[in-house]
Amino acid sequence: MIRLILIDIDGTLIGEDATIHPSTYPALERARKAGIHLGIATGRPGFGVALEFARVVSEFDLHIFNSGATISKPGQKAVFTADLPRSAYLELVAISRREAVPLEVYTEDEFYLEREDALVKHHSKHLHWTPKHTDLLALEGHIVRVQWVVHESVWEKFHALTKVLPNLEISPATAPWSPGTVFASITKAGSSKLGAAKWLAKHYGCNLENVMMVGDADNDVELIAGAGFGVAMGNGSVNAKAVAKKIVANVDDGGLAQAIDLALQTL
Repeated sequence: MIRLILIDIDGTLIGEDATIHPSTYPALERARKAGIHLGIATGRPGFGVALEFARVVSEFDLHIFNSGATISKPGQKAVFTADLPRSAYLELVAISRREAVPLEVYTEDEFYLEREDALVKHHSKHLHWTPKHTDLLALEGHIVRVQWVVHESVWEKFHALTKVLPNLEISPATAPWSPGTVFASITKAGSSKLGAAKWLAKHYGCNLENVMMVGDADNDVELIAGAGFGVAMGNGSVNAKAVAKKIVANVDDGGLAQAIDLALQTL
């Protein structure tokens, strides 16, 4: 029996034009009426347009943001956070400065930069959020996630520079609205969509067997594989489809509504 449905945003809830398929709204309502908890599971922060999407999915349930580093209800303080290790953060800022490539830095409720380029500007616009420009080493408070936003041709270089740092979780993703770009979320080791899903399942008095994860990208693979009912979108990556229990239609053809109805059939 599925008691919690977790939904990725890019390529799952929204398609290339960043809109939600009309069939999704009544499907979400059917799930709510059936008593199923609904949540976003995204690498995006819990503000800007992601907050709007979370409210569409469920105003009252908890959502996974920042690749599992924060869990919160829409517009409320997080009930769970995982801070990025300070030593690793300092090294990542040093890499950003040395390579002259922007490093996006996220707290629970804000987005910071020291520099920006065309890719980061496009990302900021898509987040519907204006970042604050500041000295990243002077930031105080809880830093939950940083992110490289780079062209796929240079991602392996930045992956190599990052993966040697200890106690980090690296979750690269893509987005249909920015082809050829890698969005690589970096969080504290163990802070992942899967780890957050385990926390949520326990919070709701169930376990991963009662969780459906619907996703499309490689950063969804671990949770698609680990959930009791993993679903890949028809537009999903080869890796996402390989571990899914079911593959539904493309995001722009109503695949998410199909997945939700599959969950309802388990009741």
